[in-house]
Amino acid sequence: MIEVLQFIAAATFGGLEKAFVELTNALADHARVTALIPRGAEYRHRFATWVPVIELKSHPTRHNPLLWLELRRLLKARNPDIIHTHSAKAAELVDLVNRDRGFVHFATKHNDRKESIFNSLPLVSTVSEKGLASVCPQKNGKIWVIHNGVNVEPVERGPLPEIFTMLAVGRLDVIKGFDQLIKAVAGLDFPFCLRIVGEGPERLRLEKGIRALHLEGKVFLEGFREDIHQMMADSHLVVISSRREGGPRILPESLFYAPMLISTPVGMVPEILPPDFQCGLADMRWKITDVCLNYARYQRLFTQIADRERNNFHLPVIARKYLNVYAEILDTTSSSRESAQTEENNHQS
Repeated sequence: MIEVLQFIAAATFGGLEKAFVELTNALADHARVTALIPRGAEYRHRFATWVPVIELKSHPTRHNPLLWLELRRLLKARNPDIIHTHSAKAAELVDLVNRDRGFVHFATKHNDRKESIFNSLPLVSTVSEKGLASVCPQKNGKIWVIHNGVNVEPVERGPLPEIFTMLAVGRLDVIKGFDQLIKAVAGLDFPFCLRIVGEGPERLRLEKGIRALHLEGKVFLEGFREDIHQMMADSHLVVISSRREGGPRILPESLFYAPMLISTPVGMVPEILPPDFQCGLADMRWKITDVCLNYARYQRLFTQIADRERNNFHLPVIARKYLNVYAEILDTTSSSRESAQTEENNHQS
């Protein structure tokens, strides 16, 4: 059984960190997996009881020599078959301390921004085709596309609310486009409720925007919630209004739980949703209105999409894809080392 060290360098809890925890737990059913996380991580308690968790003691900044030394010593002591990093910060830290060590480093890129670290690594995966396009692979490197998976849980399905209810989920950050979504719903000419789940630095500005548009009682900032999947099932429409995204994670979750989804064309959205379910932020008001007026048609089409696509996002399916990549990497690495040893022996002879 292979030894895998899963490393993420973010301490806050959001969609990326949730995906990291769930993938680590799923992989631990088939490999010896250890989670490496920064000190004070908000998600420490979310790992399965059978997953060993190592919490770094040093301050988790890229430029902390004490962190470099701690990470270097830890890798030497653990000696994993593969170090699997998630996002740029973790990839940069491992690349820095691994330059003369030779550990197998496999890095997953969770967005489609240009980040130079992934251009310098030979083994990379992305969570969307757009993410793939943002990486310039090394000459002898390899890149895989593996979407984020969904850990399916039961929800109660009952009648939808009488009022047209929309749900948006994500960190309250400019990149999520919630400011523009709020402006879009302000122009709707039918009764509605918009619930935005998440926390972040934009809360005060969003609250101010809600008051300025007199949307109190219509738009609600719900904060952090543990029942997002149930909230999806209880809403007429899930809306992704992001300006940029890696996944987004809400897309595959909606395939399992939501009656309907529309999204800006970010991340893997164009890979999964046809044009009728995509729109720009400038057209969000029009698209929401059209969905409301033609709800039965949209729901029928979305159900067909979800039935066709959701099985590809089951977490066990995604975990198996990663395990297959690990096996491929280790097989290739072993063959390369054997070839190099043979050449060295022939040279000495």
